Amino acid sequence: MKKIEIPAEQGDVTLIKAKVSQSLLKGKHRKVEGGRAVLAHGEVTGHHHSLDSRKAYILDVTPELRALFNAQVGIPAQANILDGVLVVEKPDVIQHQEHNPIEIEPGVHWIVIEQEYTPGRIQRTVD
Repeated sequence: MKKIEIPAEQGDVTLIKAKVSQSLLKGKHRKVEGGRAVLAHGEVTGHHHSLDSRKAYILDVTPELRALFNAQVGIPAQANILDGVLVVEKPDVIQHQEHNPIEIEPGVHWIVIEQEYTPGRIQRTVD
């Protein structure tokens, strides 16, 4: 079993410490929303898990990043649980309207959103 480091969990969002080369960190950035880098939206409540976009950004998943994630975490490719890559450039705080804020240090992190089984399929948890 691979050893993974989880620096933060907030609701249905888990961050896993990543080792990613600088060349893979030059991908497409996720859109900033109101000055916030949004890790995940609450589909029901409209709330969100987010950081200050001046201190952090999120990369969209590419096939290369997904393969690296699967190798580092030790899961089969069909699990398909990687939601993005968080790059924290300066110490920041993950905010959510219903959870306590979580301080996070600079680094690169895999973003994983909790999954749940429903008859016939696996889907993201809806909050």
